[in-house]
Amino acid sequence: MFYLRRFSLSYARYYLMTLFFISGFAFSECSDLNQTECAAYPDYCTWNSEQSICEELGGGGGGSSELGPYEVVSYFQGDGVEPGTLYADATIYYPLEYNGLLGSIVLGPGFGGDQETMENWAYYFTSYGFVSVTIQYNDTENDSHGYRAEAILELISSIKIENDRPNSQLYNALDTNEFAVLGYSLSGGAVQLSAVLDSSLSAVIALNPTIIVEDCDLCAGSEYCICLIPEFLDHAVPTLIIAGQNELNELPDYDGLLGQDQYYNTPETTTKMLYEISNGGHSSSEWPGASDGNPGELALHWLNYFIKNEDDYCDSLLISPENASQFVTTLDCEQGPPPPPPITNIGYLRQTEASFCMDDCGMYHLESENGEFFYNVANQNNIPNFEYFLDRFVEIDGDTVQCVECSAVNVNSIFLSNECEQPVSCFVEPCTVSNCTSSDNAECIDNYCGGCYADYFYEDELFVCENPGSMNDLTNVDFGLCEMVLGYGWRNNHCSLISGCGFIIDDVNYSDFIYSSLFDCISASTLGNENEINPTVFKLYQNHPNPFNPQTSLRYDLPNYGLVNITIYDMMGRVVKMLVNSSQTAGYKSIQWNATNDRNEPVSAGLYLVSIQAGEFRQTKKMVLLK
Repeated sequence: MFYLRRFSLSYARYYLMTLFFISGFAFSECSDLNQTECAAYPDYCTWNSEQSICEELGGGGGGSSELGPYEVVSYFQGDGVEPGTLYADATIYYPLEYNGLLGSIVLGPGFGGDQETMENWAYYFTSYGFVSVTIQYNDTENDSHGYRAEAILELISSIKIENDRPNSQLYNALDTNEFAVLGYSLSGGAVQLSAVLDSSLSAVIALNPTIIVEDCDLCAGSEYCICLIPEFLDHAVPTLIIAGQNELNELPDYDGLLGQDQYYNTPETTTKMLYEISNGGHSSSEWPGASDGNPGELALHWLNYFIKNEDDYCDSLLISPENASQFVTTLDCEQGPPPPPPITNIGYLRQTEASFCMDDCGMYHLESENGEFFYNVANQNNIPNFEYFLDRFVEIDGDTVQCVECSAVNVNSIFLSNECEQPVSCFVEPCTVSNCTSSDNAECIDNYCGGCYADYFYEDELFVCENPGSMNDLTNVDFGLCEMVLGYGWRNNHCSLISGCGFIIDDVNYSDFIYSSLFDCISASTLGNENEINPTVFKLYQNHPNPFNPQTSLRYDLPNYGLVNITIYDMMGRVVKMLVNSSQTAGYKSIQWNATNDRNEPVSAGLYLVSIQAGEFRQTKKMVLLK
């Protein structure tokens, strides 16, 4: 059975409940108070002398000065919401009669607190036109910052499913590109780590946050391998931090790990803000009305600007609250939102080396034949063989999506194009010196845009051929800008003229795979050849793509024969999946991970470690899985 909860209580009731709790009273409503007790709370209660009862001030959502215009309704995980493995329960609050798609915010409680302790924030935000979701952690006292961060991201994945679930109260009502995370105390640090794991988040709000990250390599000088350094908070998600000036007096063991410390360890390139409350303690922003209501007002402006993209709120965010002992920010209202991408769908697809987006929108871009930047490109739909299109002249079709600090065209379909205005001249037609050993039926089509290419198609679909067994693919080998002719080698699916500065690149000698004549190259591509060039050093490369969903490739070099072990770990150090545990010959190797564990079950979004061990060689890389 489906249950709805419609809230009609004044938001002041939540203040009252908190005050009564702190004061040691057992009361929860004004009606429980006698006349003397009622007079002690004039901001929340009033004495009705005619009826001799204590009554609450204000009305429900829409009538109270503290609340927004929308009535609030909620439903529970048991009402059909996709359950999670990293959290125990969740409650979803949404506004009635809201016009437009809804942005969402996940609310994490502090140490020992359950999801009901964030109900006041949920009711507050939802009354202003947001979907608010409270999370119940599996263990309110022993869950780590990292574990909570992953639980929050798993819950976001479940919320997105609500938009597509026909029986959901939020069916087709969510803006699935706009998610924020808010946390108090322990969860305040966890939401920062969520941003590190998932840069597609739109905003972070950390209330009186603490943070603990254990790393015995980076925190070698710490007794417990705990420290706070910029590497732990390296993300580009707009972050609001609200902290108390005197928190350290209450939490001396968190010296260097509180909100002020987190602000100054968050990158300067990240839009961030620190509001330090004068004489404030660890609970100075625990609920929206704390500290004269400034935390609630500032947090609401932050969401309106970064979730609803209402530019008018930017200037309001730069006004320092009267009770601020410190108020610093990198927010720049003059910069304004990024311009929309130009209307064009043809150009060269490039991998972006550096971008202020630092998320899905910053991985690729489209540029003109003259190198002019058109717009960012995202591959959120995981187009098959997407890497084949890199540095190629392509035609794309997609929708504009908004990421942190920028927008991009998210690719729905992509095709190779030969309609460039500046084709190159080739020594020979590529398809005449090519073969596809993977298929006898694939058709070869020459392409001269940006290089000499022999592309294969089967039933009008791109077909990616394997290299002939005897050939070493030189497509991605940079021999330098010299014009010296080195010979002929296998590049872009065919025997191609190779020019450059020499045969040895990065300690690898490619001379055995460059032929003196075109005939020798063609002959070699049709014969088996077991001579393979071997690397000289062990190496594990960064996975690609990264971040990824749901599959990524891992490349590694083995200079010697030996036992190889490649294992995936989560951030708790637990084994997720053993990819390789066998003896292997020397060579250039690769393997793929499809984001499953040893039981072939999909794993949750988050940060993972891949470790390779071969003899005495050991190396580890970090990978980010998005969902």
